[in-house]
Amino acid sequence: MPTLVLSVSGARGIVGDGLDEAVAYRLARAFATVIGSGPVLLGRDPRPSGPALARAAASGLLAGGCGVADLGIVTTPTAQVAVEQGEAWGGIIITASHNPIEWNALKFVGPDGTFLGPEPMQALLTAFRSAGAALPPADAESLAIGRQARTAAGEEAVRRHVELILGAVDVAAIRAAHLTVAVDAVRGAGSVLLDPLLEALGARVVWIDREPDGQLPPHPEPRVERLGPLLALVRAEGAALGFALDPDSDRCALVTPERILGEEWALPLCALERLECLERRARGPLVTNLSTSSRLEEVAARFDVPVLRFPVGEAHVVGGMRAAGAVLGGEGNGGVIDPRVHLGRDAGVAAALLMELQVRTGVRGGVARVAAGFAPREMVKRKIDLEPERRAALMAALRAHFGPPANEQDGLRWTLGSAWLHVRPSGTEPILRAIAEAPTQNEAEELVAGVVGHARELGGAS
Repeated sequence: MPTLVLSVSGARGIVGDGLDEAVAYRLARAFATVIGSGPVLLGRDPRPSGPALARAAASGLLAGGCGVADLGIVTTPTAQVAVEQGEAWGGIIITASHNPIEWNALKFVGPDGTFLGPEPMQALLTAFRSAGAALPPADAESLAIGRQARTAAGEEAVRRHVELILGAVDVAAIRAAHLTVAVDAVRGAGSVLLDPLLEALGARVVWIDREPDGQLPPHPEPRVERLGPLLALVRAEGAALGFALDPDSDRCALVTPERILGEEWALPLCALERLECLERRARGPLVTNLSTSSRLEEVAARFDVPVLRFPVGEAHVVGGMRAAGAVLGGEGNGGVIDPRVHLGRDAGVAAALLMELQVRTGVRGGVARVAAGFAPREMVKRKIDLEPERRAALMAALRAHFGPPANEQDGLRWTLGSAWLHVRPSGTEPILRAIAEAPTQNEAEELVAGVVGHARELGGAS
């Protein structure tokens, strides 16, 4: 059965088996009906399927009366900044983020530089479903899209993005520290941004898979289990920190010489740095999703500020940040959002704030020592394959097993003493996700095992 996942996160599928040029054309034409016939920026990560999908999307935009400017290969946050900083009415980013190389996706950015919210995204999907399936012949303008990896518009977008990040940290202090950092860019778009950013911060950089050629490793997600080579490089090169990116560089996982911390540490450590550097009267709420580590609550308690949680997905978190006037937000997948830069997850922001934290706390052991001061917490995440028609039965079984959930905004979430459990449908893959956090690995494993056991009884597997 062809795979095409449609959600608030955009449209994502396996190229040639759910997602193709005709689908990209229809989606872009539908986007034009939502934003109107104005200029649109088009960016992509370096996956091999990107140029053809970008050309099809350009055709759809042009057919909808939009102008198109090609950014070439840029990170997702760079494209968001370019829309916000320029005069574009919106943007489309061709990237499947953490998914393997055979996947790709279209993400849709509104005129304010943030992803479309639930209501305009629903309008886009309605227009998409009602559109014809034919892909018209390509015109000369759309044929030019995707031919260049780097464009003048893209280079200008990177320059502006770097300037914004530098304006959010103490550049002089970071430069004076002469840090060495290691970066695993998974041959995605990350080096396009982090190369100039880290140079401006005076860092010596050692790389894994720096070249943005799209030849991604089998599992390009910055999960703990694939960060061993980065830890080895950090130790071999005497680096202070290691950053692991995903292909479109909106996520950042963390390694120190002492251990692999991973993606769930980026947001709480960046929040700690942000709140520590604010005067008391300027401190405000933190915003995240329902699947993020409760380390964020530990940070918030130190500064007497609230944590507000929303459904998973950048659009939901950004909406919550706007409503609350949050000083920082993001998601536990390594996506840090600093509104001083822009309202989008940004690996460059995370790296700069973590470097600032390392410098500011260097005499006390830096980021590694700061992380060691948190209470013990272990997180377990599982993917569960279960046919959609059986998911209601699973949720009913889980209610009977764990009791009434504390939150039902996005699947079901239970607070279980000092632990929590969240079970929800993925917005990026045709699966369920089960996430648990507890003081020990065994406790977290037991909670997820309870979910897996009920799924297997219904014919599912993880």
